[in-house]
Amino acid sequence: MKITILDDYFDTLRTLPCFRKLDGHDVTVWTDHTQDIDTLAARLKDTEALVLIRERTHIREPLLDRLHALRLISQRRRSRLVSGDAFSVRVRGPGSTSG
Repeated sequence: MKITILDDYFDTLRTLPCFRKLDGHDVTVWTDHTQDIDTLAARLKDTEALVLIRERTHIREPLLDRLHALRLISQRRRSRLVSGDAFSVRVRGPGSTSG
């Protein structure tokens, strides 16, 4: 699975014991921040699972529309950064909403 982790400014996740659970996966960690949709779309083009560890990057419909491989968004806590309804409809089909 291709996993992308955004906004790990100090590149600390790789030092945590739990990071070993991602062994065998193709993991990319971005240590800088961008909110530019074109830049994010390029970085996340082939991402299947997106991990948000900071409450900074907004994931909205214009970006989601460009991320055809994306199947999962994981975040530390519930936030308003992810347009859950837009993601649910795109992944599960019309009539789906986030829970």
